[in-house]
Amino acid sequence: MLPHGQGGGFFFAPMKPRLDEKGALRAAIDRLRAALFPDEIARRSLFAKERLLALPPLVEARAGATVALYLPLPGELDTLPIFEALAARGFRCAFPRVERGHPRLRFFPLSPGEPVERGPLGVPQPPARDEIPLEAIDLFLVPGQAFDRRGGRLGRGKGYYDATLAAAARAERIGLGFREQLVQVVPMFAHDAPMDWIVTDAEVVRCPARGT
Repeated sequence: MLPHGQGGGFFFAPMKPRLDEKGALRAAIDRLRAALFPDEIARRSLFAKERLLALPPLVEARAGATVALYLPLPGELDTLPIFEALAARGFRCAFPRVERGHPRLRFFPLSPGEPVERGPLGVPQPPARDEIPLEAIDLFLVPGQAFDRRGGRLGRGKGYYDATLAAAARAERIGLGFREQLVQVVPMFAHDAPMDWIVTDAEVVRCPARGT
């Protein structure tokens, strides 16, 4: 049984996190998401989409700005409505490819309705054509197992997004998830990349400035 903090969130001490803490939190979030029915995922994903599209970094973005998204795994917040809305607004949408032996994600353009491939980790990904360099990406929408209000993010443990975001420091970072994924404290190591915003189906969180 995992300890609870105020508001029902899972609590882990922020100092000197252990790998087993991360594993326990990942397992807890997996159980919570497994309990969500597909129609609930679809409905709550639309709530998250509306909150995201009203976010200042998107509202104030320059014409033709590049947004990095991701295609959802089963049980994750559905990003396809977000993808379609951003493309309709004129954003260039980039999606990641995972390549074994390469520590960073590589991003490629995709338009709604175009075919995708199954990646080495089972994640849908775009064809490898017309690569978009990291420095050309203005904003990242980032998946995660859990987030906290400081901007902490817990991924799936492979480190791809941490390495990628470290190499794209100027871009805005927005973590996406269900309300259950916003917890009291995410255990963080020094190399873990923090978020600038967290968007869920229930709320928007502006995180402290990176480095503070």
